[in-house]
Amino acid sequence: MNLDATPAASRFESRRRRIEWPTILLAAAIYGGWFATTYFHASLPAWLVAAAGAWLVA
Repeated sequence: MNLDATPAASRFESRRRRIEWPTILLAAAIYGGWFATTYFHASLPAWLVAAAGAWLVA
């Protein structure tokens, strides 16, 4: 006997629609940083490109 107030399908929908905003923002920052590093690589010092690239890839 299920004593929960919400049916199983409704609980699944609420779990499925939940967005983890910190994860989305972190992914955007990493992809944005990678784009900026590769776009401006000619005007940045090589050590900075290597350090930023290593941090972004890791």
